[in-house]
Amino acid sequence: MNGFEEFEGFAYWYLNANHFDPETVKQRLGRKPDTDRKLKEQFKRVLSEHPYTFETWEDLTVVRLDTDEELSEHLRRVYRHLFDEGPYPTFE
Repeated sequence: MNGFEEFEGFAYWYLNANHFDPETVKQRLGRKPDTDRKLKEQFKRVLSEHPYTFETWEDLTVVRLDTDEELSEHLRRVYRHLFDEGPYPTFE
């Protein structure tokens, strides 16, 4: 999706149902400041603009959620874990 390249790469590789590993990204934050800044900015845009539906999210990550609200909450938990010291996010 145009303008979300950094975020989509992150989602595909680290939020995929077959390889859900946001902890690895969290541990690497700070090593590539420009990349980290882009990811955080794009993630904030995703949270505010809601460019993905639960269906498009499943296409990208194989994570099956039932509603757009569940997707929004899932993404907020991931964001809090990465950038605000929130607990490890899970999906169900």
